Amino acid sequence: MNNSYQFFHLETYADKPLKNTLRPSAEAVARECQRVEKSFPHILNPQKPLLLYGVEPLEALSEVRELIKTCKDPLGRKTRSDAQIIAFGVTSIKVKATQENWNSPEVQKWSKDSIAFFKERFGDSFISCECHLDEEYIHLHQILKPKINDDGTLNLESFHPGLAAQRAVKTKTKSAKDHAYKEAMRNLQDEYFQAVGIKNGQLRYGPRRRRLTRKEWYAQKRYASLISKIFNEQSSLVSTLTKKLTKAKSVITKLIISKLKPQNGAANSLEEPKL
Repeated sequence: MNNSYQFFHLETYADKPLKNTLRPSAEAVARECQRVEKSFPHILNPQKPLLLYGVEPLEALSEVRELIKTCKDPLGRKTRSDAQIIAFGVTSIKVKATQENWNSPEVQKWSKDSIAFFKERFGDSFISCECHLDEEYIHLHQILKPKINDDGTLNLESFHPGLAAQRAVKTKTKSAKDHAYKEAMRNLQDEYFQAVGIKNGQLRYGPRRRRLTRKEWYAQKRYASLISKIFNEQSSLVSTLTKKLTKAKSVITKLIISKLKPQNGAANSLEEPKL
């Protein structure tokens, strides 16, 4: 695979974005993800997305809307229509979007590792994952719904740790809030790298971010490929040894049971003699 550094982006959306902003609504994003007609003008040859986990994007949005009907803001008021209520994620791998590439063992492993990460990290908040093969590179779209706190407010950490960290800052200074947001999102990127990126030959950062020369960049890519190979070989070895151990346990168990069973002669010798 011509893979490089990881791409993982997570962003929240509202039913009605704030005025004078260019942000789309949650429904517009869901319609584009689902490839609903007239919702993707930038796609030349649209294809039906592959639903890999959970429900379709529009159904996921309906679930969220139903969930927040009784939700309150921290002041006890009804949730505003421009409140951030849902998160859409994108993870990508630098592999050309073809059906053949999608079916390859390498891409399938990356996809399964990505889904496993979202299940582990976000639990029940992770409700949808689709794959798109109609743009340049293979990528997945994930959807996270919020959980509700005991006091009826949205649990921001359940679907976007950056937003949760930002809102948790007591001071009103923008710099402090921005720092908290960025730090939380860096931590999330690190978590994804440890769970997915490093196992699939992806680097944590690109060459520009790290100011690497071209030679250093390719050296890092070779190193990432080697690490990925080691992970896969060790995983395969563990799987093989586990199967052999299970088989050995089964054989030993059957042998012990057969030894403990009384033989016909032994059983008869234990009977009392008939008079």
